[in-house]
Amino acid sequence: MITLTSTDAQSRFGEVLDTAQREPITITRRGPPSVFIISAEEFTKYSASRDRRNSAVAVFTNYVKQTEGKLNPAINQLTDEDMNQLAHELR
Repeated sequence: MITLTSTDAQSRFGEVLDTAQREPITITRRGPPSVFIISAEEFTKYSASRDRRNSAVAVFTNYVKQTEGKLNPAINQLTDEDMNQLAHELR
């Protein structure tokens, strides 16, 4: 991933746009990363992934509400990492 200062990005904006079509670019401002520039295609993929995740969270939340009090109490002790591992095992 290419990293540029905000000043460099401003002076090379055309090049930044071309490069962002191939790989993400980090723009720093006064040291730390400030923004990332990604292609429209990558943004579309990211948005779709975020939408699928949000949908899955909504389904899971609804499931938990419906089964509240009916599940094994040990489920309350599962960490996010445990949940991710279980989800990947079920795929």
